[in-house]
Amino acid sequence: MERNDAVDRRVKAAAWYVEPGYKISSLPWTPQLNLRYAHFSGDPNPQDRLKQTYDPLFTTGGDRGFGSWFLGEIFGQYISPNSNLNVAMAHLKFSPLDTVEAGLIYYNFHFDQTAQFKKPIITSKNAAQEVDFYSVWSATEWLTLSGVVGFAVPGTGLKQAAQTFVIANGPVGRGVGRTMTLAELFIAIKY
Repeated sequence: MERNDAVDRRVKAAAWYVEPGYKISSLPWTPQLNLRYAHFSGDPNPQDRLKQTYDPLFTTGGDRGFGSWFLGEIFGQYISPNSNLNVAMAHLKFSPLDTVEAGLIYYNFHFDQTAQFKKPIITSKNAAQEVDFYSVWSATEWLTLSGVVGFAVPGTGLKQAAQTFVIANGPVGRGVGRTMTLAELFIAIKY
């Protein structure tokens, strides 16, 4: 919850999530399914003197791995911060070896408030859907290799915002509304 009652800087914003999970220890690879719903408030009236958009600047979520603080390897890291969003997530992870974890994460992103966008006028809250596949190998106590492949499909609301941005900022002819892909490899060395 973010709150400030100062006359010129009134703020009333909120963020929260709920995430039930279930691990099946009796099955091979110990699969675990987590479902998360996260809410980061948007501003239904950006013209008034009350800011209701959640500001994630000073918030950290720690690092539990993929699908923790950055919701979406593409959307959460490159398109939108944790603000003005409602996110549904399904995360299936498993461990085929003691040193290997792998998983599949599905996200469904919706804008909390379309009125927050002064320009353009957005008529749809549907922001995007994303699927990420990842694997983490703890090769030694000090060396970890991680890889992720992600695909994000923009929704109508994100396409509307992107189209207006391109019209205003160019270059003309830039494509919007295409499926975005990402492949990353991380090497972590603890010392």
